Amino acid sequence: DYCFVDTAGLRKLASVQGSNDVIERLSVKQSLRSIRESDVAVLLLDAAMGPTKQDFRIAEECQKHGCACVIAVNKWDIFPENEYEDMLDYKEALTESMRNISWAKVVFTSALENSSRKKVIRAVESCLAEYQKRLPTALLNQIVQEATAWNSPPCSGTKAGKIYYCTQASVRPPSFVFFVNHPEVFDDQYTKYMENQLRKAANFEGTPLRIYWRGKGG
Repeated sequence: DYCFVDTAGLRKLASVQGSNDVIERLSVKQSLRSIRESDVAVLLLDAAMGPTKQDFRIAEECQKHGCACVIAVNKWDIFPENEYEDMLDYKEALTESMRNISWAKVVFTSALENSSRKKVIRAVESCLAEYQKRLPTALLNQIVQEATAWNSPPCSGTKAGKIYYCTQASVRPPSFVFFVNHPEVFDDQYTKYMENQLRKAANFEGTPLRIYWRGKGG
């Protein structure tokens, strides 16, 4: 069973804070709470308008609180000559502009198409499966070994990074702990590289990943 929560629309934060509308301020708090408590958030965009500043804010909340995300590009029917190539171009531009959730699953919908509802639900189910996915330890360390063969861990001064092994600590979202010699040398760039390698090998479309670097002693 699924529980769907249709949140209130969110105006700019400054507008809400400067408003005397108590109901609106409470509805914004409730909407943000719903994001924090959800397993999968569906971010609905207007195809012609594209992502707004508020959409970026909602995306940041999804990333921050670790929920899976589907971006539903609505009103796709307003483009009369839309084709598959147009969708690919639009998706590429969308994921580039919303880099903080570039991992989100993107679907194109139209209120005029009865199939859109099923399309969104299928996307939610797909994201939920990735959100709960656990990799076998042997497969995980094979992926890590191949990743380090292509791109060695970073160095800082006389300290050369080395990965001993990796384990998946939890799901919802998938979280990985890398046991290394010098956690401090593993910077954001290498963290992003390892995340990309995990996604390339094991998909994880629609869910954030958490990566932690730990000294072998704990």
